[in-house]
Amino acid sequence: MPELIIQNVKILFPFEPYPQQISYMDKILISLHKNTNAALEAQTGFGKSVCLFAATSSFQIQFNLAKELLAVLITIQQSPNFKNDPHKNHIKLISQQIQIPVNDLNLSFEFIKTNQKLKKCLQYDKVTKIYEALCPQIIFLSRTHTQLQQANACIKLLKLEQHISYLGSRSNFCLNEQAKHLSVKDKIPIATVCKSLLKNRKCTFSVQTKLEITDLEDILSSGTANKVCPYFASRQSLDSQIIIAPYNYIFDQELLKVIQNPIIIFDEGHNFESFVKTQFQAAFTSDNIGGALKNIALALEVCRELELNQTSLQQQLQPTKPLNESQKYYQNHYQNLKKLGDILLTIKLNIEALSNLETLYFENIYDKVNLKSLTMDLIESANYADFVIYNLRHDYRKSNSKSQYLYLQGDRAVGKNYQFGLVIQVAKIVEIAYNATVSGAKSEDIGVVFQKDKFHIFCLNSCIPAYLIQQINPFSVILTSATLSPMRDLEMETGLNYTIKESFQSVMKKHQVICKNIDDSGLIGTFQNRNNYYFSKVIQVIKVSQFNTLHGGILVFVQSYQIIKEIKKLLNGQYIYFEGDHDALNSYSNNLSQRPILVAVARGTLSEGIDFADELCRTVIIVSIPFPDIKDQILIQQRDWLDKYGKGLTGSIYYENLAFRAVNQCIGRVIRNKNDFGTVILADQRYCEQRNINKLPKWIVQNVQTYKINNLGEYNNKKQNIVKTEDSDVIDVPVTISQVFTQKEIKTQKQISLNNINMLKQNNNLSIQFLQVITKLKKINIYEQLKKISKEAKLSIVQASISLTSFINENINILDILDFEVILANIDELLLLEVLTRL
Repeated sequence: MPELIIQNVKILFPFEPYPQQISYMDKILISLHKNTNAALEAQTGFGKSVCLFAATSSFQIQFNLAKELLAVLITIQQSPNFKNDPHKNHIKLISQQIQIPVNDLNLSFEFIKTNQKLKKCLQYDKVTKIYEALCPQIIFLSRTHTQLQQANACIKLLKLEQHISYLGSRSNFCLNEQAKHLSVKDKIPIATVCKSLLKNRKCTFSVQTKLEITDLEDILSSGTANKVCPYFASRQSLDSQIIIAPYNYIFDQELLKVIQNPIIIFDEGHNFESFVKTQFQAAFTSDNIGGALKNIALALEVCRELELNQTSLQQQLQPTKPLNESQKYYQNHYQNLKKLGDILLTIKLNIEALSNLETLYFENIYDKVNLKSLTMDLIESANYADFVIYNLRHDYRKSNSKSQYLYLQGDRAVGKNYQFGLVIQVAKIVEIAYNATVSGAKSEDIGVVFQKDKFHIFCLNSCIPAYLIQQINPFSVILTSATLSPMRDLEMETGLNYTIKESFQSVMKKHQVICKNIDDSGLIGTFQNRNNYYFSKVIQVIKVSQFNTLHGGILVFVQSYQIIKEIKKLLNGQYIYFEGDHDALNSYSNNLSQRPILVAVARGTLSEGIDFADELCRTVIIVSIPFPDIKDQILIQQRDWLDKYGKGLTGSIYYENLAFRAVNQCIGRVIRNKNDFGTVILADQRYCEQRNINKLPKWIVQNVQTYKINNLGEYNNKKQNIVKTEDSDVIDVPVTISQVFTQKEIKTQKQISLNNINMLKQNNNLSIQFLQVITKLKKINIYEQLKKISKEAKLSIVQASISLTSFINENINILDILDFEVILANIDELLLLEVLTRL
């Protein structure tokens, strides 16, 4: 592996890095040395994950070495003969004590001088203890299992020496088939079933044993082989040097109690704001609260019965603890559930007492509730309610006659009246209030919307979730993604400060991606402009783009499912698929040789999380600018809040940022690895404005070119296609079929075309001149020839064009015979649309 020294950190990189990758790692290490946060944008295929793990893991190793060196250095400084000893003796002594080569000592010395935390250690005071700098854990967080698998592949590539643990949910890590079956059968969270099986000693997998796992993919097989539960084994390894986990674990209470001072990496960081706000929002109806109160009442009855039945308590629930501890355990839950029920009842009454629900706000709901009395214990007891009810049959079956009666009644109640998960869902109201209180938020930082019969409570101020992250005193937070732009307002949007915000140039060659703006006044996708003429323009762009895509798929992203419906009415033909249709993605993927079209929604399931590498996507077309629904009540409140408290970030700017992050996410579908290539077409005149171009990622901005819609076809004259050679290098070649097909194939296609021309002559009574024109193997002005054809064959221009395009449609592999570019560039717009709709 190549050895790099960046910011006094030795890094073993798995291959020769690009300059951009070195710069990326440099910014990471500067951030780590200064204990500050960084927001780093680099396109897909850049190698972000490899750079992240290489830089942070090497920093962790160097930090440990430097800390060890510092401890020895301070000890030597305390020696009475320190000043009289020659410097070389210090170096030799240090080298012996910490077993580090003398040549590496200078690097560690420089590391100490560079690092903010370790520099404090140099200011030694005999009166105080030696400053103990904690070596940070690395917590890598990503959104999906696929992204975590990619991180795992990078770890294997780097051959890291640190101990690594992988966290996951019970639904992903559970090996107990009975638990999974009961969860689905009874529609109960698997966590509740798991706790029940453990309590009744019906799970055969050990929950007290660690697993030595070096690969995410081995965790289930290793658990099965060793009869160890992967979920609990991962919980036993929270002290690992590197933790790989899904996003939601950053707010996991158990994890927060253990970790301190970590380096937190948020992969796919464009999801950060929406994710953290989702964690602090709830939706419920008044009936939900009523149902939760009934559930709590039943849980209280069960809890009281269990508390009174001392034999059941000791023998079944807490056999290893003294009775008084078990009794206290149930008393605590009883008191918390009762307090939770009182709070929910107050909230329910407050809501019902409001005369105008449309003007509902935070203080209405929590009126007469002492927010300072809220604790996380209430949330834990909300989870306990489900657990105690689910265990009803187990506990009461072995208790006295009165309990046997309650068991039978409760068993029926569980099936008819008790809705699992409802108490937890409604208790989210309490959790939001608790977090708002401890973070010092004001009532205006929480939004409330009433729609139909449902209430929505949500976080408007990102400082609330950011406060919880700050409680674990992060060493540094690194936010990275291919689509962080626009980056100016990240602080207000995420609640975190970034001393480094950088968008990196691509590691690709410039010609590997081409971005086209379309400058056409009819192509402005505002709500007011969405008429037949506008949609005819959209269809025109899609069809022209399909003509100029030699092979591979074409992704078309639109603003909403309603737009898909409109396009579906006009865009007919084979190999055209629409998100939402049955098996659309598979059908699209299985017909890549036919240049299929897949129309999808920006911000939908197809705009993120699916790897459209290589032939899966050669062209991305973004129709309009995908602004969110302007009438969305949550968005309205968010914009109003920003207008009042946004510190420079207004509601309008935030609204635009949401739209362009969606645009940038769609753009990211076209390039997925360093050898990939493709074209991006921005189908809206507003993309021609410089202020909007500036909101695109840095790596694409340099490739933006503006075209008129009639000249869009000209880009094949100018663009350079990428052809892969046997050794996987890429070379530039002009786009002609003669360089894609062999001469033998061209000759065969020419003969087929001549046969079809004869058929065309008989069917359409076209002149000999028409036949001579379309069989020429050189560039010609088709438009002028069409005039002659129409005149001599007594056909209209449209009829002649339709005849020609029908022939083209059946013989698409002879593109070198027919000059599509001139056809598309010169035929009148209306005529072109007429022709294209008949293909």
